[in-house]
Amino acid sequence: MNRFHLVLLLSPAVLGAFAIAASCSTADEDPLKPGTGRYYQPKDGGDPDREAVLPEAGDLDVLRPAIEMPKEITTTAQAVQVLLTSYDLEVKEADFAKTHGNGPPIKAYAGDLIQDVKGSRGRLRGLIAAKDITPTRTGMTDRMKFESQASISHLSNIFPAMFNSVFANRRIDVANNMLRVIDSQIAPVMEEDDDLKKEITTVRAEIERRLDRAETVRSGQAAGTADGMFPTPEDPIPPQGPQQPQGPPAPQQPQEPATDAGP
Repeated sequence: MNRFHLVLLLSPAVLGAFAIAASCSTADEDPLKPGTGRYYQPKDGGDPDREAVLPEAGDLDVLRPAIEMPKEITTTAQAVQVLLTSYDLEVKEADFAKTHGNGPPIKAYAGDLIQDVKGSRGRLRGLIAAKDITPTRTGMTDRMKFESQASISHLSNIFPAMFNSVFANRRIDVANNMLRVIDSQIAPVMEEDDDLKKEITTVRAEIERRLDRAETVRSGQAAGTADGMFPTPEDPIPPQGPQQPQGPPAPQQPQEPATDAGP
């Protein structure tokens, strides 16, 4: 028997071995559930005519490994530096909008934002001095500076008509990101100090207020108002009370003809 005939005889056996191995692999390995990133074992055995029995909603969670991402902010000194950096960048970007904004109203909004943020920054600096805390730089503060500079560069190269809406979107993104950082990283490291805990509660409320203002500006831009704010009349018309029905006009009395006086 030559080599050619030997290959022909062995081919069905080899193919059968591959088929058995493939079927075992399919049965043993858990397929990836689309859209979840979790692995699960199918309950229907691969039969298309059989109704699938899915596990309970909580059963899938145990199959995902509990991986906790490391925190970038682990000390109070790092936390206060992130807040100070956010304040400095907010003032810098608002000052740019105050100079280059499209129209006096958006410039006035930027001016209000500067004064508001400066007040928060001054209060935090006073608390840091009283607690004798030395702010510590982190990788997060470096990224914040890079993103701020990129935003200013973008605002410098867009059409003037787009400036107001882009600036408002930037303010909304900054506020939302800072709220997430506060909840996940800054607030936990300030739990041990009552003064710092109270301060971060105040800071969060201030950021939420600035977020509401920025969303109002953006909504006004979408509505087509010139200043990005909802229009309000300068002299509102007072409400009119119900008018009383008028009756028919009174009849006029006949007038007597005038007589000339004698000499």
